[in-house]
Amino acid sequence: MRHLIKLGDFLVNTSVFTAFCALSLCVATEKLIGFSFYPLFTPLHVAVTSGTLVIYNLPRLFPVAKRSSMTLFSHRLWQYIFLALGLIGIGYSLSGLSLGSIMVGSFACILALGYTMPALIWQNKKRLRDYGILKIIVLTGVWTIVTAIIPIVAHGENVTKYPFEITMRFVFVFVLCILFDIRDIEKDVDCNIITLPTRIGIEKSYWVINISLLLFLVLSILQNYRFASTGRLGASIITTITTYFVAIYLRNEGNKRLFVIMTDGMMILYAAVVLLYG
Repeated sequence: MRHLIKLGDFLVNTSVFTAFCALSLCVATEKLIGFSFYPLFTPLHVAVTSGTLVIYNLPRLFPVAKRSSMTLFSHRLWQYIFLALGLIGIGYSLSGLSLGSIMVGSFACILALGYTMPALIWQNKKRLRDYGILKIIVLTGVWTIVTAIIPIVAHGENVTKYPFEITMRFVFVFVLCILFDIRDIEKDVDCNIITLPTRIGIEKSYWVINISLLLFLVLSILQNYRFASTGRLGASIITTITTYFVAIYLRNEGNKRLFVIMTDGMMILYAAVVLLYG
């Protein structure tokens, strides 16, 4: 058990788990729009995985607040390693991506860097995440672009053909982001950041989560009328119910590692049931 805990810490703190979540949703989108995701390590997959490693490891490494030891088993050393691998992966994937994918990906990258970057360069400069409600909109939007819109564009499809897939992805990620905002409510209050939970309270935030999950389910039903698939609808129902109960459980869960694994793990669950039944 101790080794599993250490492995969990490693995967979370080096953003490998987050990168796998992004890749999972990307692959799920490919399945939803009718394209094969084989082979697994296409330029698209490498770009999504590598970009996530870069964006999530950057704020953990810079600015350097204090010197820390970097042994073979230290998270900080591996954060640098995965940051470097991410940059290499992005460079490698560019030659295999369409111009449209690169343009959309660059836009998502600018938003993602704006979410953290000013604090890396200028002290006391605000990030997009410091502007309260904008925080959740930007984060949800970036994840939707990276895991839904870019795969559609990469396969040469018009995004207007898939309004339900894109909207459902936004709503689903929105729910997960609210959970993280609820977890961070005390820190956000101390930093005077007005998020949804700090504005309306935890209780009403859970009402927003429930309404959003209901909307996700309604969109799934409407999607089923357009592209009839009992398996795809079943996958959405399984995801909705599981996410609902996970949200209830996490309300009293103080373990940050478990919180991240269970919350972000809903992305992997969604991708898994889509691949199995969608």
